[in-house]
Amino acid sequence: MNLIQSNVKNYISEILTKCHEKRITIYYWVLNLSVLFIFLTGVGILLYACYKQKPTKEELRKKMIMEQNYILEQIRFYQGQMKSSSEITDLPVLSETRDQIRYDPRI
Repeated sequence: MNLIQSNVKNYISEILTKCHEKRITIYYWVLNLSVLFIFLTGVGILLYACYKQKPTKEELRKKMIMEQNYILEQIRFYQGQMKSSSEITDLPVLSETRDQIRYDPRI
């Protein structure tokens, strides 16, 4: 004994299925659009932060001058070392012969 007719039951089932599919489609679009919005917002924030951290022309010029000064200091330092060291090993030259050198027993 059925309280509702079979064609009404089929009709209601069909309508509920269509409503369910429509709801799933709406959820799908809302989810995809919100993920797209979050992604684009994140990329926009990242690009803006990279743009703001970019050094100005004045900062680049100062950095270049500092690097040039550092390189010149290193060149001068190594040129001074080359002039002061005449030997390859950079050991001091002893004028005394080996027999004349006194060894210190404390060492």
